[in-house]
Amino acid sequence: SVEAQTYADWEVVVADDCSGDGTADIAAGFGDAVQVVRAAANGGPGAARNLGIAQSSGELLAFLDADDLWLPEYLEQQVSLFDASQSQSRDVGLVVCNARVLGPNGFLPGTYADYIGTPASTLRRLIRSNTIFVSTLSPRAVVDAAGGFASEPLVAEDYDLWLKILELGFRVVANPRPLAVYRLSAGSVSADPAFLARQT
Repeated sequence: SVEAQTYADWEVVVADDCSGDGTADIAAGFGDAVQVVRAAANGGPGAARNLGIAQSSGELLAFLDADDLWLPEYLEQQVSLFDASQSQSRDVGLVVCNARVLGPNGFLPGTYADYIGTPASTLRRLIRSNTIFVSTLSPRAVVDAAGGFASEPLVAEDYDLWLKILELGFRVVANPRPLAVYRLSAGSVSADPAFLARQT
């Protein structure tokens, strides 16, 4: 899904957290377009994200979980929204988007925002509930200022980072368009039946 982007100025760093499913070998098969970094020991998603960030060189960071996808215009739309928003006020911390939801039997009728709620734009709202989809774009300088992802194992290391960024006074800019695909899999936290029941 990254190769299919309409925005061509990107680099990919795959952080392999000691996976046992051939992820690193598959990623390395894409050649020079993909840099693979392997953790010496399993450290959890936060540590893996920090490892990937440390090996990247871009001014902007865009996060993509292994089981999710970007739609072709994701980077073009998100970078454009960042540039336009930053030109008005240089305090953009997170550029978020909506997503389509892919279940075991196909796409659900609603979007991520339909089930979870529109992305929180204030710290008060975000504290109540994490409504920000993980495929978020953020300036590297902002992520660095917030101290990166929590390296100790957390279920919601992304949520922790979003809170830290808003606590520093940066703002959320939201694109209501679904620009990514959120995959519900058997092993995902959000595949829990109680979670799905709450969203229908």
